[in-house]
Amino acid sequence: MSVGNYSIKIPWTKRAPAIILYTAFLALIVVWLTKDSQSKRMARAAAHIPKVNALIHPDPRFSEVKAQPYTGPSSTGPSTGPGSLGLYGSVKSEQDLEALRALVESTKPPVGVSWHVIVMPELP
Repeated sequence: MSVGNYSIKIPWTKRAPAIILYTAFLALIVVWLTKDSQSKRMARAAAHIPKVNALIHPDPRFSEVKAQPYTGPSSTGPSTGPGSLGLYGSVKSEQDLEALRALVESTKPPVGVSWHVIVMPELP
């Protein structure tokens, strides 16, 4: 810094803490702005649900299956923390469950999928 014809030099040891704090503050801002939060993942899941529903609702094997955003982590796919596409309900056979899994995976969900679908065979 200079005042008139005089120059005032601030020693490095006095500037270092301010530089370190400023750098750490900028790093925190960058991490916070780029963080893939639960709410962002749930919003991506919600936006993808119509695509999933368009495939599963016409099929009577999947009439008891519902899709909705899920607050927890995924059981398949990218697991980056809480927030995923949740599938809930029941199907009548293991083959139906595998067909459902293949159908949902074919839509290429933008988040992981959390499966809460059970096999409940019909009683005679």
